[in-house]
Amino acid sequence: MMQDEIIWILTVINLCLNILNNLILLLKKEKIISEL
Repeated sequence: MMQDEIIWILTVINLCLNILNNLILLLKKEKIISEL
C-alpha cells in the first residue's frame, strides 16, 4: 500500500532536486553566484 506513496514522494523530491540543480547551474553560468 505504502509503496506507491513512497515512489511518488521520491519522484517529487527527485524532480525538485533536479530543478534546483538546474537553477544553480544556470546561476553559475551567469556568474551571479561566482562564490560557490
